[in-house]
Amino acid sequence: MLYHIVPLTREEAEQISTWVYKPPFSIYSFEPTEDTIQELLQDDYHAVYDESNSLCGFFCFGDAATVKNGEAFYNDDALDIGLALAPSLCGQGLGLQFLHEGVLYARKHYPQAQALRLSVLVWNLRARRLYQRYGFQYIGSFERPTPMGPVEFVVMLFTGESLAEYVTSAV
Repeated sequence: MLYHIVPLTREEAEQISTWVYKPPFSIYSFEPTEDTIQELLQDDYHAVYDESNSLCGFFCFGDAATVKNGEAFYNDDALDIGLALAPSLCGQGLGLQFLHEGVLYARKHYPQAQALRLSVLVWNLRARRLYQRYGFQYIGSFERPTPMGPVEFVVMLFTGESLAEYVTSAV
């Protein structure tokens, strides 16, 4: 499957803000509020369309992809990346190609980045396995307080050299 990545519009932000994920992934759901829509529009979010021109996910880069309390791992050498497939597409084996398209997009549009970095909830083994399979490596973890109690994040890094090699041979 091929994907097309474009800067996010208000219409896309409104649609994404209504996505509801099944537990335990419901923590990734947005609230369909004007604040959510404005956050999606002000930060570096990009809509992803599939071959049938359906909105199927999004990527975010830079500050939009960082998680508060993880500052010890964030530096200017790496570009932070965040991603999400639409809830109806999760668990269908689309993640590797989806991630690959985001990596290619990042390399083209953020060439100064020496590496890509992401933060993922420690319990999200499905995503962590995907990232490891692609070549991201564990570099540490941190806790972030939430109203429901502390949550732990794993930080993973994909280096520039590996990245350059991988995108020419992967998927």
